[in-house]
Amino acid sequence: NQLALLTDTSTRTFKQQFVATYGDELQGEAFELRLQWCVERFDMVNTIAKKYNFPTALILATWFMESSCRMANPENGDGLFQIISSHYEPGPINDAQLEQEIEDFIQFSRKKWDRYHKSNPDRQITLTHKKRDIESLESQGALYNSVGTKITAWPIKATNEYYNR
Repeated sequence: NQLALLTDTSTRTFKQQFVATYGDELQGEAFELRLQWCVERFDMVNTIAKKYNFPTALILATWFMESSCRMANPENGDGLFQIISSHYEPGPINDAQLEQEIEDFIQFSRKKWDRYHKSNPDRQITLTHKKRDIESLESQGALYNSVGTKITAWPIKATNEYYNR
């Protein structure tokens, strides 16, 4: 069992909670394969998340939703995290490229937060490797999905009702 390979108890517990929380939502014919792709790179993603003090689950959930945790960039050139302001060569990637795209996702997210904070200094997105609150997670989702920065609602809601269900 890959979950038992880790020696860090808190990381192992978090990994198990991630699978338990998101496992039922990851459905379809290729469920086991797609979930396995996420689990295979968990340790690497968690190491990067710790380095940048960013939530591991947010990276994994976004990677899964945007590209099913594949180790290949899609044909549209927007990369694993579908960052349309960047170009990534379509096709298979290696661990170094995955690490770079995760770092790009973290930087992209934090730039969105900074722009929002400039207009709304009393409302802060407070996501860290260990700290996650629902308002910050909702706001991250809305900002990630290109909601403008001149919004004063808290938490930020996406303009497309699909994301507010």
